[in-house]
Amino acid sequence: MRRKIIVFLLILGFLAAAGSVFWWWQNQQATAKLNETLPEGVRVVKSLWGDEYKVVNKIDGYELKVPKVWEGLEKIEYTPRNTVEGYVATSLYLIGLKGRGKTMSIDLYGAGDKDEELKTWTEELFRVFDLSGDLEETVVSNIKFLKTIEEKHLGY
Repeated sequence: MRRKIIVFLLILGFLAAAGSVFWWWQNQQATAKLNETLPEGVRVVKSLWGDEYKVVNKIDGYELKVPKVWEGLEKIEYTPRNTVEGYVATSLYLIGLKGRGKTMSIDLYGAGDKDEELKTWTEELFRVFDLSGDLEETVVSNIKFLKTIEEKHLGY
C-alpha cells in the first residue's frame, strides 16, 4: 500500500513539473519572437503572473515597463550606438498591440569626445536637429538628467 502511494505521488509530482514547464513555455511564446531581432543585452520579459511586459536594456543600463493598456508589444527595434554629426546616439523604439498613442521611443544621446555642460550641449543638439521643447534639469543619485517633451520631433 505504501509503495502505491509513493509511486502515485511521484507520478503526480512529475506531471505537475511537466505541466509547469509547458505553462511557462507557452507564457514566454509572446516574447520569443520579439527577442529574435534584439542584440544580446536587450530583452523583452513577460511576467509569469498576468500580462505585464518589461524591456530590460543592459547595454544602456535601464529597464522600463510597457504600458498595460498596450496589452503587449507588436514590435521592438533597437538601434545600437552610432555617431551622427559628432554625437553618439542609441535608440529603442516600441509599438504596442492596442490603444491610442501606442508608440514610444527612448533615445539616448551623448557628446562623444566633447566635454560640454549638459544643458548647453542639449540646446546645441536641438539647434542641429531642428527640435524644439522645454528643458528641465534633474539630479538623481548625483547624475544630471535633462528631461524634455519635444514640441517638434525628428519624425514630426
